Amino acid sequence: MNRRDFVKGLAIAAGGLAGGAALNASLNGNDAVAAEGRTTANKMEYRRMRRVSGAVSAIGIGGSNLHRSSPQEIRRMVRYGHENGVNLIDLIMTDDSPFASIADVVKPDRKDFRLQAHIGADFPGGRVETCRDLNRIKREFDRQLKIFATDYMDFGLVHYVDSMDDFKNIMSSGIWRYMKDLKRQGALKNLGFCSHTLSICQAFVDTGDVDCFMTSVNPIYDFSEENGKLAVSKERMDFYRDCAKRGIGIHVMKVFAGGSLIDRRLSQLERPLSVYQCLQYALDRPAVQSCLVGASSVDELKESLAHFTQPFDRRDYAVLGGMSSGGAAHGHCIYCNHCQPCAAGIDIGIVSKYMDLALAGDDLARKHYNDLKIHASACIKCGRCDKNCNFGVKPSARMAQAVKVFGK
Repeated sequence: MNRRDFVKGLAIAAGGLAGGAALNASLNGNDAVAAEGRTTANKMEYRRMRRVSGAVSAIGIGGSNLHRSSPQEIRRMVRYGHENGVNLIDLIMTDDSPFASIADVVKPDRKDFRLQAHIGADFPGGRVETCRDLNRIKREFDRQLKIFATDYMDFGLVHYVDSMDDFKNIMSSGIWRYMKDLKRQGALKNLGFCSHTLSICQAFVDTGDVDCFMTSVNPIYDFSEENGKLAVSKERMDFYRDCAKRGIGIHVMKVFAGGSLIDRRLSQLERPLSVYQCLQYALDRPAVQSCLVGASSVDELKESLAHFTQPFDRRDYAVLGGMSSGGAAHGHCIYCNHCQPCAAGIDIGIVSKYMDLALAGDDLARKHYNDLKIHASACIKCGRCDKNCNFGVKPSARMAQAVKVFGK
């Protein structure tokens, strides 16, 4: 596949890196890139979507690695981000100890920040866990409002939903109705969800209530196999375009696939990508508003925020177009689920994804795995998945590995 065919397949202009933003603007009728009246050294870009109130910085601060940082470093990171145009901060993390440090910086300038809370993430004893008890959810939301000395959160997302049973429970148990009530009252400015699973994303979007959501966007998650070659999944691209048409914003997690895409030792591709290639790839997807980077230090955040000052060749990801399934992903799971159906009902793709993220140091991935209804230990070793895989992966062996990694 040559560069032109590859870029055309991504539905962006062959000659430029701003195609995703331009496509957003043409589909949703709003300015996808908007100056916010403040100039920074890193030339921060701001994006608007029709359903989302206000502009959002194209790079935001994710919380997944903040537990590795000292309170002083967290405050330095948030201040540095603020000084350089970051307005989006995601509030899901392995424990709630960073909340106070973030709040110290946010409270004096609350209107400058867009806080993203996860409804259904509770912190008993300080450690995060998924909660579907409405009374506990209400108490935790009120607690976070007090910590940040505010009467609203800019974004309220249902905490990770990766199964249809969980989605149905959220819709029937009063949790979604509670969130819609919060939005009507002004305590939530935008309503959404967080998921790793395309079918769940589609189910939420189809409710007609969603303003924005958080999901994984990167070349590994977006690609599938077609006739022995890697190709961008038509299903995923159609979904991104549909979100753009509806004016729904996507806030990206796992832009570096837990760090594996930028690590030569861990990359599922035949060569690692740069931080800037990963960011540009995600920012060029239709409907993407922001990439939440899981930095644990000011230096890591600085690297990502330098993105918009980088020359074309450091951001250009057209190298992906020359990778075949045999060369780029052979022997590496890309979570395409072509190995399905599983006789034991295991979601092999999501188990593999959680395992790779956990091995890359993502502590939240371990918690998400524990919440799965069916674990890798249910594998009956029938071998059907091994025969179905087109990438030289032995999914049955990965399920055995997952049991060792997660203990079940």
